[in-house]
Amino acid sequence: MRKNGVNRKLTPIDGGICAPDGFLAGACACGIRAQGEDLALLLADCRCATAAVYAEGDCCGAPSMISKKHLRDGYARAIVVNGGVANLFVEGGEKLADKVCNLVEKRFVIRKEDILIASTGEVGKPLFLENFERGVQALPACLNREDGGEKAVRALTGVDGIGNQLSYLFELGAFPCKIGVLFKATAHVCPNMATTIIFLTTDVNISPEMLQKAFSAAVRETLNGLNIDGVSSPNDVAFIMANGKAGNCKIEYADTEYKKFADALQLVLTKVCKAIITGGDRKGLSCQVLGAKSKQVARELAKKIVGVSAIKKSLLKERVDTDGVLYALTELNAKKDLSAVKIAVKTAQARLVVFEDGKKFPQNVAMMQELLSEKEITIEIDLGEGNFRSLAFGCID
Repeated sequence: MRKNGVNRKLTPIDGGICAPDGFLAGACACGIRAQGEDLALLLADCRCATAAVYAEGDCCGAPSMISKKHLRDGYARAIVVNGGVANLFVEGGEKLADKVCNLVEKRFVIRKEDILIASTGEVGKPLFLENFERGVQALPACLNREDGGEKAVRALTGVDGIGNQLSYLFELGAFPCKIGVLFKATAHVCPNMATTIIFLTTDVNISPEMLQKAFSAAVRETLNGLNIDGVSSPNDVAFIMANGKAGNCKIEYADTEYKKFADALQLVLTKVCKAIITGGDRKGLSCQVLGAKSKQVARELAKKIVGVSAIKKSLLKERVDTDGVLYALTELNAKKDLSAVKIAVKTAQARLVVFEDGKKFPQNVAMMQELLSEKEITIEIDLGEGNFRSLAFGCID
């Protein structure tokens, strides 16, 4: 069988969530919000291999319960999502989500089991089926490839959310492949995936099983590393739909082609994380842990560091709370002997070492000011005792 090969470079392209051929998006106002779009739909022209990752924990939102049932066979054609008011802790929420899928099934003449559903917005307010009935009737006229994705973002984010859409081109062998992504997050973002709604589309030809495997792994290394304020939501969800139109050899095993697609997917989700932490007036804070003895240690430490308020406050005062970083190391039992530990703060343009060989270095104020003038700053921790690494994402302010 011919193998695909890959060009690992991701090239930004126009189109957003509708960049891959075969997808339409759009949104309308159905009255959930006082004004503006509040109901969105993503529609594929064929059944797509589809994967999902949901919020972890015992409490799962009503829309996710319905989506899990519909996605048992690994295929979907549509995603319907409302903004403004979350279908969460709402009496009869699961029945409402099921009825909304019935409306979409009838209006678009597609199987109910091929419809996924999500919901986001303010908690504690009622939702009414009448709004969805009005909105679903209006949606067909709203779907397009030009600005449908932008309207869908507005439907999800409202006035206080961080949202956008991105799209990239990469190659599998001689075949150009596309990935589009639409995302929404708020100030409440914490592992795992908290208060995020993320949809992806791709034209890569891949089986549902391999798509789920790649997606779960990519989310674990990216979205689950978000930690802005320690608050999570049971309605968090990430979906990816793959329609196979790129023409590459179908990925059905965890072989070289699978690995190359998985790498591209992880790169895209890393860019989403960086867009979330730097959205609006935010100044992004990343933590990169290197040289850990296990993947678990690297992940836990990185996520811990970006969530420590004392460390974030110290950066606002143009210094690094080295003691706070070291305390986190010992608290997680990540490192007892600090002689091999190296701590640095860096941006895309510069790097400043603040701890090495068991000693703290004086921190240059002018250098720190230069570093903090950037939109994103990274604390780099090299534990010097293994080959595992991880990256986590937060905000300074």
